[in-house]
Amino acid sequence: MIASKNSFIHYLKLFVFYLQQIGLEILFPNIIYLILKPVIGDIYAALYMPVPNVVSILLTLIFYRLVEVLSILILLFYLAGSLATYFLNDPLLSQLASCIINITIGLAFLLTEWFAPKPLAFYFGRPWFTKNQKELILWWNSRWGSTNFRTELKWNSYVWGVGFIILGSVSLVLLYTLELDLAVVVVLVFTLVGFAGMGCFTYFYAGVWRRRELRAETAKNEGDFEELPSNEVVLK
Repeated sequence: MIASKNSFIHYLKLFVFYLQQIGLEILFPNIIYLILKPVIGDIYAALYMPVPNVVSILLTLIFYRLVEVLSILILLFYLAGSLATYFLNDPLLSQLASCIINITIGLAFLLTEWFAPKPLAFYFGRPWFTKNQKELILWWNSRWGSTNFRTELKWNSYVWGVGFIILGSVSLVLLYTLELDLAVVVVLVFTLVGFAGMGCFTYFYAGVWRRRELRAETAKNEGDFEELPSNEVVLK
């Protein structure tokens, strides 16, 4: 009974995690805008775009007792875009927020890789690889001492940094060249495809490094043993 309850909680947390990262953070702000626009108009619909981000932050706080800085920054950008739309009476401004977010995050990936003690990739990848579970967060933090891990993060910084900048720049062009409702849909699809591509790179590249680490660990363990004339094996 206890095992069944723990299993349910585990899968519930996984569901909430993916709902947050894919639904609340990426999809729902623009979906809410498109749903509410015919009902209350584009200006007022834009005011509701930050709501999914607020829900995401609250869920993380309730389930994991954590506050992700990146989620707060994204919320601030959406709030700024929504308020600018309301006060300047221009619905385009609410959509520009996501473009600015992407370009800013892309630059942050590159700049922190070059100049910060720890790159943004370290903090950005942590919730995805740990699902915000405390024991896995400790494991993730402990990996920083590994040279292989830092090299892995470096290349992820480059790929995600350039990828985010491309996403933001292309989306910006689309918003100014297409009709707004069509642009919102195209940008949303383009963003999902971009994230899927960068996510696949990270997944397969992480697999490559894990196999390298396993081979290195195996070679090290084999080197710790030597065969004696009596055919006994002892640890050095």
